[in-house]
Amino acid sequence: LENKKMRWIFKHAERAGARFICFVAPDEWTHEKVLLKDLVDGSQTVVPLQKLCEALARLSSCRS
Repeated sequence: LENKKMRWIFKHAERAGARFICFVAPDEWTHEKVLLKDLVDGSQTVVPLQKLCEALARLSSCRS
């Protein structure tokens, strides 16, 4: 993983047209969870790693 500043990550995601950013910090990784940040409305959701694809599909469809 690249060690970049958060501002760079957000700018890069915005330029790429991303809807979500997925954060996996050491604590989340230990507990097999990820933090999803919606770049449109700013909401954040913690989801189990095994349910990441389901959560992205659900969030994308209900917030489009």
